[in-house]
Amino acid sequence: MQNKEKNTGRNYQKWLFNIAIVCIATVVIGFVFSAGQRLINQDKKIDLNQTDVVQKNYTPVMVEVLNGCGVSGMAGKFSNYLRKKGIDVSYTGNAESMDNKKTYLVQRVKNKDKFKILNKVLNFSKQRVQVKDTATPHTDFTLVIGKDYKELEIYQKIIKTGENLSKK
Repeated sequence: MQNKEKNTGRNYQKWLFNIAIVCIATVVIGFVFSAGQRLINQDKKIDLNQTDVVQKNYTPVMVEVLNGCGVSGMAGKFSNYLRKKGIDVSYTGNAESMDNKKTYLVQRVKNKDKFKILNKVLNFSKQRVQVKDTATPHTDFTLVIGKDYKELEIYQKIIKTGENLSKK
């Protein structure tokens, strides 16, 4: 019986030894393959120090959209539309008051390019724009949606995109 136990122990050691050899052989084969690929593709090296830099002139516009009309979800609908038009909406939420009669835009930065980009989407008259030189780190403009939102040209465009704006 002792011979059987010794043979079983030796078989187990041989089995472990064979697994170790297969693992080492796999690593060696992988190393040889990788080294061969590097030798073959020496001409195709990428020099990270000499990458081409693409200059892109763009002015990111950061807007926060606040619901001041009292209609649930309205700020979200306007935010979705602005995002589809390439405007970066940094925050969507409620205004201090839900009883704003007029929709207005607060311009927080003195940057004509940013204003032109945003107003191309909003198409607001000067009467709807308030300039406040209060720079905040997360926004260039604040759009406050008032109870007159249905009169806005942007509202008609939002409806055409299929946004369901009527909450009952």
